[in-house]
Amino acid sequence: MPQNRTFSRPSLGLDVGGVSLPDSNGLRRINDLKQSLSGIVASRSVSSERGASPRYDYNRNTITINEGGVKLCESESSKSVAERFLLTSQRRVEELMGENHRLELLCMTQEDDLKKLRTEIALYKQEQQQQQPQQQEQKPCDSADNLIEVRRRRLNTCKTPSLSRRSKGLSSATEEDRRVGSEASVNTSFCNGFESTVRKLVRDAISLFPELNVFASESPNAANNEWESARDVLLFIHNHLADWSCLTSELKGLGTTTTVLSQTLSDVEMNQYSWHTTLLDLIKRLQFAQNRQKEKVRAKDNHIQELRREIDLLNNDIACAIADRDRFSCRCEDLERALCRQVEDQATQRKELERLRRESDELRNETNLLRPSMPLCSHDHSTGLSGTTPIPEGDGNRDDRNRIIMNDSTRGLEEGIETNGSGLREMNSSTHFIDKEKEHLTQHVKELQEHLEQLQKELDMVKRFSSNSSSLTDAAVCELNRPRFLPPLVLLNLNDTKLPDTNIDLSSIITSLDTDVFAIKDKNEIVKSNGLFFHIGYSIANNLSLFKDCSLNSVSAWEFFLLQLQSTFTDTIFYNADHAADNAQFFYALLFHSGLIPYMSRLELTAAVTTALCMECRYSSVSACFLSALQDPDAAGTHSCILLEKLCLDALNEMMTQKNFEFIEEIEVHENKLFLDTVKGLLLPPNGSFGIDSFIQSILIELNKGPLRLEDPIVRQQLVRLLLLLSRDAFTMRPFAISKVWAEKRYHALQEEARLAKEHNLYGFDISSLLCSSIADAQLQLIELKVLPLCRVMLLVFPSLQPCLLTLQANMQLWLQQSKVFQNVHIHFDRLQYFFTLPDAFEVYDKDNKQDSATHGAVSLLVKDEKSDGENSSFPATQSQVKRGSIVVSTEGFLAFQKEMLSVYNENISLRQSLEELLRTVESATVHTDSTA
Repeated sequence: MPQNRTFSRPSLGLDVGGVSLPDSNGLRRINDLKQSLSGIVASRSVSSERGASPRYDYNRNTITINEGGVKLCESESSKSVAERFLLTSQRRVEELMGENHRLELLCMTQEDDLKKLRTEIALYKQEQQQQQPQQQEQKPCDSADNLIEVRRRRLNTCKTPSLSRRSKGLSSATEEDRRVGSEASVNTSFCNGFESTVRKLVRDAISLFPELNVFASESPNAANNEWESARDVLLFIHNHLADWSCLTSELKGLGTTTTVLSQTLSDVEMNQYSWHTTLLDLIKRLQFAQNRQKEKVRAKDNHIQELRREIDLLNNDIACAIADRDRFSCRCEDLERALCRQVEDQATQRKELERLRRESDELRNETNLLRPSMPLCSHDHSTGLSGTTPIPEGDGNRDDRNRIIMNDSTRGLEEGIETNGSGLREMNSSTHFIDKEKEHLTQHVKELQEHLEQLQKELDMVKRFSSNSSSLTDAAVCELNRPRFLPPLVLLNLNDTKLPDTNIDLSSIITSLDTDVFAIKDKNEIVKSNGLFFHIGYSIANNLSLFKDCSLNSVSAWEFFLLQLQSTFTDTIFYNADHAADNAQFFYALLFHSGLIPYMSRLELTAAVTTALCMECRYSSVSACFLSALQDPDAAGTHSCILLEKLCLDALNEMMTQKNFEFIEEIEVHENKLFLDTVKGLLLPPNGSFGIDSFIQSILIELNKGPLRLEDPIVRQQLVRLLLLLSRDAFTMRPFAISKVWAEKRYHALQEEARLAKEHNLYGFDISSLLCSSIADAQLQLIELKVLPLCRVMLLVFPSLQPCLLTLQANMQLWLQQSKVFQNVHIHFDRLQYFFTLPDAFEVYDKDNKQDSATHGAVSLLVKDEKSDGENSSFPATQSQVKRGSIVVSTEGFLAFQKEMLSVYNENISLRQSLEELLRTVESATVHTDSTA
């Protein structure tokens, strides 16, 4: 531990040969200065002996403080307020410590100068004592000797002898002279040393405080009177002693503050370490939850596959049941025909039996009439029959023979009756057996019919899966024919319709990504009167030269077709003709800047433009779930996009059947069919438009195969479909002023839809249970769930469309500032992260490009069949891929998805039973496997 140094306090007076020196006032000031500085420095350690200033090193948010100053190493994260306050305080402490150190060095230098001054005074006294005899013979030649002499006399006069010297008495004259000489020499050396010390003090003070040199130069006698300079220096030091004392006290306070700040920083460091540990633990939990969620998604996909297999089995059972029903129906018909034949045979046999019975009765009656007249003959006849004696011939014998014949015939008839009776009984028993079999078959057919109906119901419920079939009320049925839901398609009378003027150049407008359709209508009266939709559609066709080599009839048919489409938009809120024109213009701008036009044929371009123009021609102010539920209860759970696309396709087919709309009349029949099939493929893709994820995944699968071959028509059709989906929400990628106007219109349409949903109790896939509370929330929901994923996938294929994403992100930031729900909750949970990772660059295949296709597999799917030994073994690999601060998790979306799945599971009884049976089957199979093992 360093020892404290203190300045030694000199005496108040200096004796030079027993004579007091003149100008002792300066010496008193020097003594006062030394005493004050001694009091200041005595309480603290000397800077050279102290330890170094506190140094704080931080591993992460590094702030290093040393003697040379403050060195700040900025980390990647921004500095906090505490760090900035610490840096400012430490910088101020260092400045004050440096000032204190400088003052202490000055005091130490002055102390050393005073010590040297005392030594020189002593030497000067000795020299004066040696030179005293010579100085007594000579006159004083300079003012210094006179000054020393005066001071010597003053000191001698002021000196009071001690008690010991009083007791001894006066010394001899020789001793007095010797003493006086020695004191004179000492005074002379003292004066010389004092003068050099004062000069050094003045020089050091001027070097430390340049303003003293200015004061000395301003004095008229500064060059000659050095004592005045010394006096000014001492006065300056005396005047600043209070400030230096205050600075010393401030240094003490700042030292305490520095200690507190150091402790605070240590606590912050410990808290930061704990926060870091907590965040890492949270990241691990989130990663574990993400892995669990992926496993659940994989399990859900497996369950879906199982359900699909169950559906296939149910379809097979239904087919078998239908086949059995048909077979049993045929068997029943055969049995019915056999029964009819047997009934007819039985009726014939009954008639024959009745006839035989009548004949038998007649014969029996005749026999009874003949028996009384000839009893003996009867006896003889019986005897003759039994004996061997021949019967003689005669009339009597002839009668007997007749009777015998009649008896034989009667006996034969009776045997026939008995035979027919036994056959009739057998027939009755077989008829009874056939009736029983028919009843059994009828019951079996009824059971099969019920089972078939149950299977069909289960199949329909499994297909809908998460839709709630809502029952129609009488009030809803009455709303069927109201025009606000689905007005009928009214065809224009083209004979009385005059074609508008088409001499308007919009080529520079239709290729721009930031077009304002409202400004176009306001600036041009012709466009406003004829309709923006008509001029946009005509300009796009003209710019693509779709009817360059066609006749005027085709051009006129196209114009009539545009007018007919323009008249089909009946909604005045959002889905109107201006909105359709805005979407069509944005689609053509995307197609123009993507570079896809050179690869497309004329037929494909015509189909794409036609689809872009008519894809919303049958939209109304309410969702298609209302329309379907009001018209067909079985279609109530179908998504609105599919239904409305079908409505658009039906309207297009109805218009294309008219002769005046045949703008492609010059092509052949198979090309016309190809045109309609292309439009149908764009409006109704094979996988449907129920989810954006499935469509995105299909494009990513094509991307993962390698560079896109734009020569393939199927690939081009998928890309055009992607651009069409984006153009449906074109207003989200417009400048914010334009986007805000469309967003307000869309929000009003959503409010109308929610009101009608509440009124009719109709809910489907695309009708949310909770309406967004503001326009900003509705826009953020649309951008997050649909537009942003599609835009990112579009950039993989067409990097030249980067401005669309930039505008979309800028609008999203502005909507976030206005949102009430998403201000504190930042939802950037991108659903595409479950499917793919975006590559840095992607190369589109070109037939003239000779580069190696080394970019195959640029898009890597995240969902892989990874084999791991457990959760602990798979976690480090996941942790190595995640950087700190790069995870953004949407817990709200995850919980909403879980709640939706739970509600669907609770409401769908058939699905719940199927899942329980499936789980029981799996568990039994697992138990069987374990027992076998």
